[in-house]
Amino acid sequence: MANCFSPLLLRIKENRFTEGRDWQVPVDVSFRMVLDVIAQVLPSISPLPTSFEYEDEDNDIITVCSDEELDALLSYCQVCAQQNISPICIYPKVSRRRNTLKLEVNTKAVPTSSAISSAGSGDSQLSGHRRPDEQSLINLLSGGQITPHDLHFLEILGHGSGGTVYRAFHTPSKVIMAVKVLALDATP
Repeated sequence: MANCFSPLLLRIKENRFTEGRDWQVPVDVSFRMVLDVIAQVLPSISPLPTSFEYEDEDNDIITVCSDEELDALLSYCQVCAQQNISPICIYPKVSRRRNTLKLEVNTKAVPTSSAISSAGSGDSQLSGHRRPDEQSLINLLSGGQITPHDLHFLEILGHGSGGTVYRAFHTPSKVIMAVKVLALDATP
């Protein structure tokens, strides 16, 4: 992703107590490029960094993990450069191991017509004219009766930093529902 700023200087440091190495940021920098440069400057970092942090004017630690967040950092650097403030220090951040239990959810969408026909034809609940009984839905959700094998993912409804929401068909109850698959971090 290209940015519209003139070249700036960032100081890459392993942590707040070590010396850093200055890097002149090219105009066409991308988030991925910054991670690659960090890996080259600090080859001892293992595993490879997945994001990086910097300290803003309020001494808040800001994590950068996308091109949009990088553009915000570069805007801040531009202001600092105009005020003759020394280069902004960035620190690699290695994300903790995610999903150490190797949990998987099959989120491959099945065409709506085949998912519905495999559940049984002619069911009036699938047509959208009737809603399931509220108490049976509460029992279903509170009883832990939903397993990944019972769900047919139909489409993605949305996604964000917390996870992805799918429109899914629950085969045993013949209910179409929204299912949120959370980004799992099983570390303490």
